[in-house]
Amino acid sequence: MEAPSAHTGRPIFDDLVTARLRTAVHRPMSEDTRQAVAILDTVTAPTLVLWGAEDTWLPTTTGDRLATAIPGAVRATLPGAGHFIAEDRPEDTAKVLVEFFGSRTP
Repeated sequence: MEAPSAHTGRPIFDDLVTARLRTAVHRPMSEDTRQAVAILDTVTAPTLVLWGAEDTWLPTTTGDRLATAIPGAVRATLPGAGHFIAEDRPEDTAKVLVEFFGSRTP
């Protein structure tokens, strides 16, 4: 069975919606994703887009696009980690998070 496809109106994020639909059991999940994608450019909180270099569920280019869409976002990649970076590389994930949050001023 082929994974469903969805079009968000913002083609650069179609892979996010399509990937989410692979495991979705009802329509509201995809609508939630579309709504979130539509407002990424309004995010004002410090944002770290942390991606596993070996992610086979979503390509690393998706992380690049997310970081580009969120003003001021920082992009980082963890070598040897897949989609579940905190499980694949817990110590490295913690180091990156501590570094990111430690570099922010209150």
